Amino acid sequence: TYARRIQTALLPTPALISKLFTDYFIFYRPKHIVSGDFYWVSATDDKLYLAAADCTGHGVPGALMSMIGLEILQKIINESRTEHSEQILEALNRELESAFNKDEIGESEIKDGIEMSMCIINRSTKQMEYSGAFLPVYIARDEKLIEIKGDKINVGQSIKDVFFNRHTEKIEPGDIIYMFSDGYADQFGGPENKKFMYRRLRHLLVTISKFPMDDQRRILEETIISWMSDTDQIDDIMVMGFKPF
Repeated sequence: TYARRIQTALLPTPALISKLFTDYFIFYRPKHIVSGDFYWVSATDDKLYLAAADCTGHGVPGALMSMIGLEILQKIINESRTEHSEQILEALNRELESAFNKDEIGESEIKDGIEMSMCIINRSTKQMEYSGAFLPVYIARDEKLIEIKGDKINVGQSIKDVFFNRHTEKIEPGDIIYMFSDGYADQFGGPENKKFMYRRLRHLLVTISKFPMDDQRRILEETIISWMSDTDQIDDIMVMGFKPF
């Protein structure tokens, strides 16, 4: 329980997030006491930074990776002032690769990695940059979803000189940006004990996107609890929604 307090203390506080976003929700449900999922919100000048990450594993191993990832990420964004979304993922990949001890032939003894979606929103131009390591991002607009997919590369588990793509999207008033780990979609349950799947998650997000943010969070929680029923939670779960403007 104290480890959870330490981990929570590293995450952005609700007070900080509320200063940057007037309307948002975060549904954060670890499988165990501590989590391999983490999120990051920050701002420099006229840019907002949003990250959702899912470390390999859950529980204590995932939590240790998440704490390392959080520390490196805030250094890259707040101290190094890395400008673009793909550069942040590439820098995180390099830093994680160099953080762990190597064996006799120079390979890292830690094979775990991080799936991540990274968004940078320019408040002046209303442009959003996105880069992803497996995890996509959804934009809800006019009760429809725009999906932007990430590259099929893990951060920190890749060979050197890995490059990520940068996508740009104009953000309009009323848009909601949804970021998440794979825990919600991968959760088993329902009448036939199958995965919830991304198609159900997309349909759910479109359905609830017209509701207030607090209601969206509550519906997401109630839906997955009902879906699980007597089935155990298999992974950490995190879904976030932000209205940039």
